[in-house]
Amino acid sequence: HYNYLSGVQADESRLLIWQAEQPAPKSPRILMLRNINFIIPAGADSYTVEGISDVVGANTTNLGQTEQPEGYGWRIFPHMHELGSAIQIEVLRANGDQECLIDVPKWDFYWQGHYWFEDPIKLYSGDRVKVTCTWDNSRENQVIVNGRQLAPQDRGWGEGTLDEMCLGFLVMTDF
Repeated sequence: HYNYLSGVQADESRLLIWQAEQPAPKSPRILMLRNINFIIPAGADSYTVEGISDVVGANTTNLGQTEQPEGYGWRIFPHMHELGSAIQIEVLRANGDQECLIDVPKWDFYWQGHYWFEDPIKLYSGDRVKVTCTWDNSRENQVIVNGRQLAPQDRGWGEGTLDEMCLGFLVMTDF
């Protein structure tokens, strides 16, 4: 995301592209977990929402829930912005079991990235994958802009630095 809090600067992004000698045996896809329907109240020191996606036989999107075919989960990417305090992603198995894929009890915006599993996670039809996001919107946890700490205000989903997100991405391939 671009941060326009201190004005607009030129984009200095670069892109490196290379062609593989052979195609990958299986094409990866992304299972996106999200909740876009939230407002974090100003002053709330612990506000939590969940987003759930189903693993089924076809790809569809409806009201922020994504359905994905069965397959292997290879890596995971949790994502929130500056007010995030904790994020967890887990599999809710069709048989009632639960399996934690990632748990970040002390979120730091600067630590986000892709995390690879030691062994791929198998996701079957009927499984659900849940992201749980918690934010701290207290006065003490506000962003400092130009040397001044901002006052708390209601925050919701958005692309800006002062907006928030509740996202998780799971990179998958077919079995």
